[in-house]
Parts: sequence; C-alpha cells; structure tokens
Amino acid sequence: MSTIDTPLPPIFYVIAGAGPAAVINHSTLVHSQFGRKRLDESPAGRLPILHIGFKNPWARYMQHGMGQLPYLLSLPGFKGENQVKANAATKDGGLDSRVFAGGIDKQFEHLRGLEAKRWEGVPTERLKKLKWPWMQGWVALVQTRAKEALTADLKDEAGGTDVMSPINAIICRN
Repeated sequence: MSTIDTPLPPIFYVIAGAGPAAVINHSTLVHSQFGRKRLDESPAGRLPILHIGFKNPWARYMQHGMGQLPYLLSLPGFKGENQVKANAATKDGGLDSRVFAGGIDKQFEHLRGLEAKRWEGVPTERLKKLKWPWMQGWVALVQTRAKEALTADLKDEAGGTDVMSPINAIICRN
C-alpha cells in the first residue's frame, strides 16, 4: 500500500489560529510530557496537529512599542533562535511589535516542519493536499462528542443564517 493510500487519522488535534496564543499552545504541547502523551496516546490514536486560522496579525498590525522590555516577552516552549533577544529592537521604550511578530512567525514555521517530520512516511502528500498542518480560515463550530444539532442562537451571529443549514447537514451525515 502506498503512503498516499494509507488512511488518515479520523480526527486532528485542532488549534484555532496561527498567532501568538496558538503558537504558544502548539509549542508547549509538543515540548511537554503531558502534551506529547496527549498527541500520541489519545483514545482516538495518534493525532496530527492542525491549525485553522488566519496569519499572525502582529506582522500586519501598526508597528509600535509593545510596552514591555524585550526580555519580558520570552515565550514558553520557543526554540532558542525564535525567542526575543534581550537586546532586541525597541520602539517607544518597548519591544518593537515587528520583532515580536517575526519571532512568532519563525516559531510557527519551525513547528509546522516538526509536525511534517513527525508524520513523515504516513499520508503526508494527502495531508498536504488538505493544506495540513495549517488551513487558513475560521472555525465555524466546536462540536461536542454528542454531535448535537445547532440551535437557533447561531442565526443571530454575523452570517449565522447562511452557515447554519450547511453545518447541520454535515453534523447529521456523520
């Protein structure tokens, strides 16, 4: 059987977003014993990590000083070269927001590479066609194991009436 034909895991470990909080979540997940066990020994089996979200917003946000000195903005689980350096550029007395954004983006690329390597030889090509390990978009619904149908509350959200029926159709088919 070729690796392309190997069945994909039925579920993913999903991290919403691709900005600072999502990258910290991923970093601490793969660098802690608890996180690695959660990924490799879940009730569903070994889980690939998938980010669903848009690009890190800090890179496009107005350049500004972040109000804290660089050494106060080191981040947990980050690879050494992706950490903010104590002598990093400052703006208005705080860490330059573009320096912060650059560290987040480099760490995200590093983590995506680690995830691809972790699944090397498995259906990597098929996963890549699905844009794994990062799909740009927004999370429409977080569903519990009960797979309950959506309530009318969603109709009050922006675009809710447009997505309610298609989401319910997907829920009911599984």
